Amino acid sequence: MKKYLISGIGPGEAGAARLVSHLKGLAEENGWNVIYPYKHVSLNRLYKQKSYLQLCIEIIKRFFMRLVFIIRILLIRNSKILLLHPQTLGYKYFIRLILKNTHIYQYVLDNSFFCIKSYNYKDKHECLQCVNDLDACDKSCQAFPVKYRKKNNLDLLKKYKELSTKITFLAQSVSQEKLLRLHFGMKSNIKIVGMYTGEIIDCKYIDNSSDYIVYHGSEHESKGIMYFLELAEKLPEFKFIIPHEKNRVYPNLDNVKYQPCSWETGLKYLVENARMVINPSLWSAPIEGALLKSMALNKHVVAVKTKYGFVNEIPDEVLFKVSEEQLEDDIIKIRNFLSQKLNDTSKVENWLKEYLNSSNRSLIDFFSSIS
Repeated sequence: MKKYLISGIGPGEAGAARLVSHLKGLAEENGWNVIYPYKHVSLNRLYKQKSYLQLCIEIIKRFFMRLVFIIRILLIRNSKILLLHPQTLGYKYFIRLILKNTHIYQYVLDNSFFCIKSYNYKDKHECLQCVNDLDACDKSCQAFPVKYRKKNNLDLLKKYKELSTKITFLAQSVSQEKLLRLHFGMKSNIKIVGMYTGEIIDCKYIDNSSDYIVYHGSEHESKGIMYFLELAEKLPEFKFIIPHEKNRVYPNLDNVKYQPCSWETGLKYLVENARMVINPSLWSAPIEGALLKSMALNKHVVAVKTKYGFVNEIPDEVLFKVSEEQLEDDIIKIRNFLSQKLNDTSKVENWLKEYLNSSNRSLIDFFSSIS
């Protein structure tokens, strides 16, 4: 019986794409076929460069490669399949694959199984309104990252829920497993496999005298960028750096510097040398590579507690945590934390090593166990 890893996003160097790169390698080593979409070239960049011929070629290539991707999916039957990122794969193809094949596994990357926004965040808080009740979806919520029509998205999620007994879910964390059971039922078939990308080899801490606090996360509001700016406003004595362009909705603060960069072009250096790194995700975030990398490179790392976030599973002696519901208390705690020297990093290093080794082994065992 053939085995397929089918992902709605392709391999890359950052975020979920980095995970796909690692899973692709494991899958191919164990005889799996790997299918993922064509990697787009930016149309906006080609237009700005006045590369009009290349722009036309890119548009045609996108259409053709998407067609090839869909045809390949439609031809798969009676196979064992590991699915990733149904939003970008296309929910109707995702559901068809479930119906037409014998063994279905889904590695759960985010919370799109109950939240059309993928990141369950609303009104500055973790939102659990649609867990086991998709009809409770708020009028203001819109599909993300793919802009499906809202009704279609919800109808497809309901069908997905009906078919969930055919799926073995691969969860990243205990908290994510709890959410999956709350939504799909307590008898759902779930394995916790963790998350491993191969990026973190060793912990490396630099003793420095820098005076800035860095934000480590994407620009999405659910990742806590507005919370970070609120902290900056309340802590005017410190400098804050955001590794993104300034958005017009962000407040103008004298102590905030916008320094666009990727991990390879400067963010790693900022994280290594920062006085503090803040990873303030406000949704029910499973394991985030940004947080793990921060913990491996900086002694002063802060994360925000949510009810179903992976942060809760990290021991308090390993990670400093705050609550976004009590900003004034957070300010006091952060000031105190900044004053601590933290010479002993053994607990952080041991926890990270154990967690990463366990996750790596779980993923290797999964691919090798499917015959």
